[in-house]
Amino acid sequence: MPMSPNRGPTAGGTLVTITGAYLAGTREVLFGSRPAAHITQVSPTQTAVSQMATAWPA
Repeated sequence: MPMSPNRGPTAGGTLVTITGAYLAGTREVLFGSRPAAHITQVSPTQTAVSQMATAWPA
């Protein structure tokens, strides 16, 4: 699925927009094995999430 932006700082907090089919009702988004901090349903085909801090480089 397309994500924008597709990378961010290791400190986290980046707002990431995911676009694709069947996103309505999304309750969990993972960055690798780490869950997103906040999930906001923008539309049935778009979800915005904020990335938590990661242990790997951006």
